[in-house]
Amino acid sequence: MKINIYYTMKTIKECLTALTEKNIDMNINKVIKYLNENVDDDQLEYKLSYGVKIDGHMLNLYFYKNIGFKCTNNFQEKFGSLPICNYIEKTLNQVYKS
Repeated sequence: MKINIYYTMKTIKECLTALTEKNIDMNINKVIKYLNENVDDDQLEYKLSYGVKIDGHMLNLYFYKNIGFKCTNNFQEKFGSLPICNYIEKTLNQVYKS
């Protein structure tokens, strides 16, 4: 007997909205609000596939369809991932996969 399990993935905008509700940073919330209001879903997915600076200068957010979100910071190779990146990535992926 086969059992099919289907996960309903949230949209990118729903995930980003959930992140703004956490009130992590004012600059991040401002960028996410702009993306949600001014960029349609397909354009947003395309932009995030190449990375978007979400804090204006240091944090980059990526999205890979059916996989999830990835957050990186400048100089990650040298200093490692910032704790805020891990928090953003974890929050977005939990919402995306719920």
